[in-house]
Parts: sequence; structure tokens; C-alpha cells
Amino acid sequence: MIKLSKKHQPVMNRRTFLKRGSLTAISFLAACAVPFYSYFAEPRWIETIKLQLNFPRLPKSFDGLRIVHFSDIHYGFFYDTTSLNKLIAKINALEPDIVVFTGDFFDAAFIPYVEECVEALTNLSAAPLGHYAVMGNHDYYSGYNRSTPVIEVYEAGGFKVLRNENIRIERDGESIQIAGIDDMLLGKPNLEQTFQQTDPNTFTLFLAHEPEYADRAMEFPIDLQLSGHSHGGQIRLPLLGAIITPPGGRKYVHGLHALNSQTHARMVYTTRGIGTSHIPIRFLCRPEITVLTLRSQNSL
Repeated sequence: MIKLSKKHQPVMNRRTFLKRGSLTAISFLAACAVPFYSYFAEPRWIETIKLQLNFPRLPKSFDGLRIVHFSDIHYGFFYDTTSLNKLIAKINALEPDIVVFTGDFFDAAFIPYVEECVEALTNLSAAPLGHYAVMGNHDYYSGYNRSTPVIEVYEAGGFKVLRNENIRIERDGESIQIAGIDDMLLGKPNLEQTFQQTDPNTFTLFLAHEPEYADRAMEFPIDLQLSGHSHGGQIRLPLLGAIITPPGGRKYVHGLHALNSQTHARMVYTTRGIGTSHIPIRFLCRPEITVLTLRSQNSL
């Protein structure tokens, strides 16, 4: 081993001391800032995503149809009435033709929040073509029962809940179909019943809490599937992406996915959702409201 004499040993001068001190301070501040941002800032920083999608099967009279899609509020888990009212004001400002909610309004016990949530939901401006919802797994965790089912909260708030059923919407003599299925994990989903008596040649919007329904429903006449559930991973890291994703939400974690069925192309859009679950933080995965403007290729 070579031993430096005192003469050759490095000296901690003022400049080196300040440089090392600054790096230490920056590292400390960064270590503090990330948790602060993830807990206090990002979960409240809602992003509005706007997409325009073209569909050959969309009737010309529905060209320009504006759908506002939101999901996964998880009310009661670090999400309160103030946040909900702000969210509703944002949705109203978007002037949707259709409002769609894809499950998990509540996180756990919901009975203490029924009255305030119904009151807030009734402040949603009436979309001309309706408000539609499907059940999520946390809606069942919340205490779904015969006396005060979560479905009654949705309906009292102005939503038509689609549980293994479909509905036809008409405009100027033309129509589209909206189908909604029960939750994959805790509900009683039935694809055959969901698409019973649907017209395979009619544009179909499919609502499913878990995005992986897309693979199970390839034989049915779906043009666009809207889902939530995954929260986009809720915590995402550069290069690695989502750290944890739930069952049913691991394949189509977030954003737009184009699929090919036997008959026609279809799309799946998974929103990052609004609230949080399990841990009340988000990182590089902001909450989201999605505005989808549908265009008919026949009118372009």
C-alpha cells in the first residue's frame, strides 16, 4: 500500500467543502420533494386528455360525438366532497354529449357518504345523450348489499348503470349501441347477456371496468372499449413504467390500444383514473379526465 505523506494528502479547501455541501443539500431536498409532490401535488393535478378517433362504422349523424370518460374516484380514501365538486365542474365545462364512468366510485365503506355524493353527482350537467356507468371491484368492496346498494347511488346521481346489458341511442334516424358489463373480479359478468340482441353491424361502445375484458370479448361487435381499474399504475418510474398493476389491468395499463378482431378494427382506451387506492400517492401518473371526440369516416 502506498502511503501519502501529509504533504501529498488532499486538502479539503473551502471550494471543495461548498461543492460537497451543495450536492448533499440538493440530494436531501430531492429526497424530500418526491414524497411531498407524490402525496400533496400530483394526486390533485388532473390532466385533461383530448383525443379524436375515427370509426368507419360510426353513423354520420353521430360525427363529432363528444364523450367525457372518467373512472376510479375511490371516494372516502383521501378523496372528499371538495375534490368531487371540483371534478364535476371540470366535466361540466367540457360540454359532453355523453358522460361515462367506468367504476370504483367508492373505495371502502360508502354508507356515510351516500347523501353528499348523490348531491354532488346531481350537479353534473345533463349530457344530451345520457350518463352511463358500470360497476368496479371496489364498488363491491364498499358493501354492495340489498339494503343500500352502490348502484342506487349511481342511479340517484343520474347515471344509467349497465350490468350485463346494452342500450341503443338514436339521433336523426341513426343509432349506436352502448354495452356495459359487470365487474370481472367481484361481480357476475356475462358477455353473452351483455351483447344479447345487439346488431353486429352497428357501432358499439363497450364499458368495462377492467381493460382486459378486451381479450375476452373479441367475438363481439365492439368498436371502442372504455375502461379504468389500473390507475395507469399510479406510480410510474422512468424506463420501468408502472411498478404495480392489478389483476385485469396488467396488459392495457393506460392510454389507447388498437386491436384487430375477426371482423373489424377496434380500440381500447384505459384511463389513469381520478383517485388513488391502497396508498394515497401518484408519481409520473397524473389523474385524468378523457375527452374522446368520435368522427365518422363517412363524413371526412
